[in-house]
Amino acid sequence: MTALFAFLLSGCRDEDEGRDRRLVAAEDMLEAILEEDEREMKDLYLKGAYHTPEELISLKKKWGIDNLELKDFDFQEESFYVYRAYYDQDDQAERKAIVLRVRETEDDRIIVDFVDQITEKNKSDE
Repeated sequence: MTALFAFLLSGCRDEDEGRDRRLVAAEDMLEAILEEDEREMKDLYLKGAYHTPEELISLKKKWGIDNLELKDFDFQEESFYVYRAYYDQDDQAERKAIVLRVRETEDDRIIVDFVDQITEKNKSDE
């Protein structure tokens, strides 16, 4: 009976368990921006960071991500603290990405302290 209970309990774990906490925070932040969830952004985002949550919501259209979902992004770890979420992969001349910098706080939380958009020229066009 105990073994059965342990087995059932193990099946109810958080889907993010075992995944890199930094990547999960970056994904959660981007998803909050896409869904315009200011409350979630404020939970994850460093107060006083480069763009406010309100600014991030208004930048969605400028960045061309206002009609995208999280599944439309390809996350790549650029350094220990920086992730790039690439989108608009069909453009042959350039690649676009949302850059998210994550960090660990003194109380062992992972937060995002920078979000912005970048455009890179494709190497084949140089």
